[in-house]
Parts: sequence; structure tokens; C-alpha cells
Amino acid sequence: MPRTKKEMNGSIFQLLFERAANENVIIQNADKSRYITKISDEDSELLSDAKLSALLLGRKSRIVQIEHREETYFCLFDFPEPDVPPEGIEATPLTPALFTCAVLEAKVLSNATGSEIKNAIESDFIDNAGYAGHKLDVITPLFPTVLAYKGSVYYEYQHDLQRITGSFIARTLDNLQIELERTTIESLIDFFEAGPRHIPYANIVRGMMTLTWEGLFLDTYRCIEQIYSCTKVAALKNDWASNKPLRQLAELLETHLSWRPKEEDALIAILEKCDKASIKEACILLRIPTEETVHVDGQETVRPRTDEKLAKSVAGNIYSIRNNLVHYRPIHEMVKKNDSEWNCIIRLMLKLVREAYELFGPSFFEDGISAIPIPPQQEVTIA
Repeated sequence: MPRTKKEMNGSIFQLLFERAANENVIIQNADKSRYITKISDEDSELLSDAKLSALLLGRKSRIVQIEHREETYFCLFDFPEPDVPPEGIEATPLTPALFTCAVLEAKVLSNATGSEIKNAIESDFIDNAGYAGHKLDVITPLFPTVLAYKGSVYYEYQHDLQRITGSFIARTLDNLQIELERTTIESLIDFFEAGPRHIPYANIVRGMMTLTWEGLFLDTYRCIEQIYSCTKVAALKNDWASNKPLRQLAELLETHLSWRPKEEDALIAILEKCDKASIKEACILLRIPTEETVHVDGQETVRPRTDEKLAKSVAGNIYSIRNNLVHYRPIHEMVKKNDSEWNCIIRLMLKLVREAYELFGPSFFEDGISAIPIPPQQEVTIA
């Protein structure tokens, strides 16, 4: 993408010339320079100096982050306007530089007709006496609708475009294809805005854009799948010291020894470290008994199941849902749940993902971070 002010202005009008040409509409004086009227030197600096990043969502929707000095902005194309914007973000007037940066970085194409473009830009160009550029409100109608917001560098989640995107999507129900309950939406918003930074938020964004509950569940499950090796590799580090993050060690083990953890066992090990109250809530949701009947001295006695047994049952239930969704052999059953049940399951998965990454995220991804204590009797097997 060009980054001089002149080139960027020229590129905006070139997009319009190409759109008109595709409709066999000829723009006179297309070789003459044109530009969008500058409103201030400060705004104009964004054209050459701002850090830009864009995320494409489907065929038309785009979100662009524009960072300059201590300020950050977001431009959203073909996106419904949320009633309340994400935390620490407020609507801001669209400026020539914000518009130009966003259109070019996200590769947004004009959606105007050739005649509309001809009428808007043909007669005015730089050689005309008194030409002072095209007003922004003349150019913006020739492109998809854009919303502009100003953020704050002091919010950690705003440094991750996937998290910003997730919060906007969760707040705009028109963009969602599944019937999320208000409680689930609030859980998603809090997940994106306040969750641990190592979570692969792109998974959840993709899941929300799917047409099915099953897709959202699997994309949430994959977040935990990424750290399946954490407990085994952490135990290994107890006897084989290394400053490398667990993720690198896991990658080395799989690359050189073809080792990776058994999925269900790994899920059990992670859930055993999660908050006990969360596991008990999961048992209620998944209709897993929290008590068991045992025989003591010939008498039947009902007692609470141990935390380890509860974690194992929750893991087995979640893993069963996963298997029945991704496999289609005769042994696997169709997963049939209503919207209310899926809402509860998604909220549960978000909670477990968040807790797992709070426990293991830093040591899994960062150098020199100690993992949570792993019992010394836990053995590591290469299988």
C-alpha cells in the first residue's frame, strides 16, 4: 500500500476510476490529480505515519485499526452500529485520513454506480481554478458505509484486533447467525475484553460467524486443545530444567519424538487444575452426578464424588461432544441440543478456557515463566 500522502489520495480516486471503467463509464480528465480536502496537519500525518492493520470478515465486512502516537482508532465497514460500543471506545467523527487509511488498508472497493462516480468527481481536479480538493462527504457515499471509533491505548484488549472485533460482533446481534441469550452475549463480551491475552481469540470470532452452535463449540474447544500438552511438559520441566516456554518444548517433543498428549487425558489434567466450583457447576449443567453410592461394611452409603472424579466426568462429557461432532463413524451419535442447552454449554466452555489460560497461558507462551506446581508423582510417558 502506498504511504505518501499524495499516493494515498491518488489511490482512492484510482479505485473510483476503475469502478466506473468496469461499468463502461468514462471519466474525463482521469489523468488529472485529485485529493480529499485536508482538515488539519495532525489528521494528515496519519496518512504516512500511522500503523495500520485490517481484519476481513466474510465478503464485505472489514475492521481496520489505525494507531498513531498515543491514539488508536477503529473503522468498521458494512457493520451494524452497536447500541453501546466496547469498553473504552467511543464514536468519533470520520476524518479524511481515517477514511483513506481504512479504505486502502482493508482493500475496500467502491459500491457506487459509474454514473454516481462520474457526477461526483469528474468536473473537479487540481488544474481547475479554485480547486481545494473534494469534500469528504462527497467521497464517502461512493464506498460502503463506515463507522469510526476512537479507542484508548490503556486498555490491553484493544491492542488485539481479534478481541476488538469479537466485542463488536457480540454487541451487534444482526451479525450473528445463532440465537445467543443475553447472558451468553455478556459472557462473550467479558471474555474478549477482560480475558487472558494468550487465548487464541480468532477461534471464537470465527465461531461466532458460523451458522451453527456446533461450529462455535468446536472453535471454543480448540482453544483448550492448543494447551493440551501443558501439564505433561510442565511435569517434565520439574526434572529437566529449561527456560523455554512450554509451547516450544511441546513443539520439540512432537517434531523430534512424534509425541503429543492423549486428548481426553490432557483435558482431564487441565480441568483438575480449574476452580472446583466451576467443575461442580459444569456437573449440574451436564447432568453429571456429584454423589456416588458405595458399599462400606456391607452397607450402601451415599457420599460426594471426589474432585478428581468430577473433573474426569466433565472432561469425558465435553470430549464426547467433540468426538460426536467431528467424527461420523457408526459408533458416534448425532449431537442434539436445543438453543438453551447450547447457550449453557458455550458459557461453560468460555469459563473453562479462561481459567485454563489464566493457569497455563504465561508459562505456555512466555520465556522463563514457571508453570503452576505439578505433583512430583505425575509421570510423563511418551506414547
